[in-house]
Amino acid sequence: MIRAVNVCKSYDNNNTNVPVLQDISLNVENGKFVAITGNSGSGKSTLLYTLSGLLTADKGEVYIDNTDIMKLNDSKMSEFRCNNIGFVFQSYNIIPTMTIEENIRLPIIIANRELGKKKDIIDKLMKDVGLYDKRNKKAGYLSGGEQQRVSIARSLVNNPKIVFADEPTGNLDSQNADMILKLLRKLCDDFKTTILMVTHNLESTSICDDVIKIKDGRICSSK
Repeated sequence: MIRAVNVCKSYDNNNTNVPVLQDISLNVENGKFVAITGNSGSGKSTLLYTLSGLLTADKGEVYIDNTDIMKLNDSKMSEFRCNNIGFVFQSYNIIPTMTIEENIRLPIIIANRELGKKKDIIDKLMKDVGLYDKRNKKAGYLSGGEQQRVSIARSLVNNPKIVFADEPTGNLDSQNADMILKLLRKLCDDFKTTILMVTHNLESTSICDDVIKIKDGRICSSK
């Protein structure tokens, strides 16, 4: 479970303190696909990064299961992310000169785990995202939809408890966006992975279990 208690976050803008998150409290159940929505500037991406530990809240508490990630130092937080969290970003963040399979392997290498023990899961993920037959193709030659599928497979290769996805369909056309959403839904169901997704597209939320709406740094509705 992801649990936030009275989380606040602000930024300094020309010596002016600008609040972005204001007393955010929420619970996300294990194995759920949850969307965070809101207008541009509402604080939804800042919330995602704060819940994942990429940003540090000014005050409040953030728990992933029983771990208060606010109390982890940088080294412990990096280790925790390697073992428990996967990320999918709007910009894909894959390495174009590496093959599909090499990109998907990266989190295993970073976590200092044995590749041989992960071969089955790597193969399964490449099949799940429909790229097994292209596994030796350089990622730079892939379409945007294919690159995002590589990103999704990579996010799951270490069997994380949670995947944080920031506008995963933002750079895709409607057909590829629909495919990516259905893929995330399937992987959530198959792997029992919690997925927390930021999106500005309300149509994307129809595939989710719950929706959290942010306005002016506060939760204005949750269902």
